[in-house]
Amino acid sequence: MMLLSEPLFCRILSSDIGKIPFVCRAFPIVCCTIFLLLQVLAAGVVCAYDITVVKSDNIRLYDDALEGFKNSCNCSVNVIDLSRKNGNNIVEDILDSSPDAVVAIGSKAYEAVKSLKKIRLFTMLVYPYDPAKEGNIWWVSIEIHPDKYLEAAAEILPHSRRIGLIINPALSGAYSRELLKAGKEKGLQIILKEVSSARDVPSALSSLSGKIDLLMMIPDTTVAAEDSVLSMVSFSYQNKIPLMTFSRKFLEMGALLSLEIDPYDIGSQTGDMAKTVFKNGEVKSAPVYYARKALLVINHKIAAKLGIHIPDSVRREAEVLR
Repeated sequence: MMLLSEPLFCRILSSDIGKIPFVCRAFPIVCCTIFLLLQVLAAGVVCAYDITVVKSDNIRLYDDALEGFKNSCNCSVNVIDLSRKNGNNIVEDILDSSPDAVVAIGSKAYEAVKSLKKIRLFTMLVYPYDPAKEGNIWWVSIEIHPDKYLEAAAEILPHSRRIGLIINPALSGAYSRELLKAGKEKGLQIILKEVSSARDVPSALSSLSGKIDLLMMIPDTTVAAEDSVLSMVSFSYQNKIPLMTFSRKFLEMGALLSLEIDPYDIGSQTGDMAKTVFKNGEVKSAPVYYARKALLVINHKIAAKLGIHIPDSVRREAEVLR
């Protein structure tokens, strides 16, 4: 950042306030103090850390997260886009450049850099996250805190006390356990069905017939496969059971509501985390941090078909698709 010379500083101020030249002449000590303070502040905003960001692909999801990180971190950022660069020698390249930290955006990026052990590594939009609790890795999850899922459901569907949940335990076992724990604390009955492939979803749904008031879908690529989602939508229609998901694209297929992450805010959250780590050293309170911001989206047509009234208080806060 270019630091202003004292005469230029006075001229810039005088362009806005005609009396400033007089102030500068009458109160030189004040002017010098202001000038020195400006120098200190300008030096303070100079990027203090060099960060290498490895991005899985050139898509909006990752670009939004990157922008959020840049605007939060106050770092010098060098971006490696794996859609344009072979990632085979990426670890050697990173070690040669000796950045203060590495940020992996997306699963492909994480796989390319996870062998780094002596450099701080921040990850976002990685699925599923690696349960290994390496001391140099900080995670911002693609998942929203379980309490937020259940609170959103309760606000729209207060009488839904029995919730069906189908998961692949190899992918979302850890998160589903947190969801079960949160449900128990809220007096909800969460009926969990485990599957190993998309082919198992229809039979799992059949076993839930007549036993649930709400069908919930969390980020799980097995259950989010197109055939699985179509089966869940069909189950929802046939049984008059609302379907809650994590992405608006499933609302277009027939789900009632979704609770979505904000990729820009996930990037910002990762930047805030990086600043905290740089300030406090290697101390961390948790291996994984849930996405802190959630957007509720409601499908008005599906609500009407299912005879569900959406409270005005919810409509004011949510995005409603008509």
